[in-house]
Amino acid sequence: MKTGIKKLDEVINLDNSKLIVIASRPAIGKSTLALEIASNIALKQDVPTLFFSLETSREKLLELIAQKPHIAENDLNNARLHFVDTPNLSIKGIYDKCREMKEKFNIKAVFIDYIQLIGYDKKECLSRDNEISNISNALKNIATELDINIFALSQLSRAPENRTDHRPILTDFGNNSSIVENADVIMFLYRDTANCDHKGMEIIIAKNVNGVLKTMDVSF
Repeated sequence: MKTGIKKLDEVINLDNSKLIVIASRPAIGKSTLALEIASNIALKQDVPTLFFSLETSREKLLELIAQKPHIAENDLNNARLHFVDTPNLSIKGIYDKCREMKEKFNIKAVFIDYIQLIGYDKKECLSRDNEISNISNALKNIATELDINIFALSQLSRAPENRTDHRPILTDFGNNSSIVENADVIMFLYRDTANCDHKGMEIIIAKNVNGVLKTMDVSF
């Protein structure tokens, strides 16, 4: 399995059971990158893929994919890319759907947009931070149990905005440090606000178990 983005594929190894976190401040391009990778995996590599979109409708996502120059209408009609756009979905609901789709279609990649929108239905959680900790742990367990790669998107704290260099660092998850602990790969997205080229961004590989750390400029 490859992301379809050459510079990224030279750095990260997508063998199964990995939790890959894509994180940034809002409106940098997390969803756009996730959709690009998901369509590359499902439509170009013919790998069954499941995409949970917790705030954007399936119809809107299909419109965005159809705008890509390398995607034909027939590709979408026969796609191995499945969408779930149920809002307020709990981590249990995500697990149940992943297991169902694994049995039906042998999915190998799952995308979740995004972690902070996932519900957690355990009454013993004392705070939202505690919930996020349990959710990130559950996502890693799901990846391992079902032998799939999970790409989970995440918001970051406002900390980057308070530094001279606005590029994210691992401590920018704030109280959600469990995400760092559970992830196999963490990639931060950064775009200079003075740069009007919305197709380009920096991807910062800040954690990469058994791999190298690297910053790269990408366009797609």
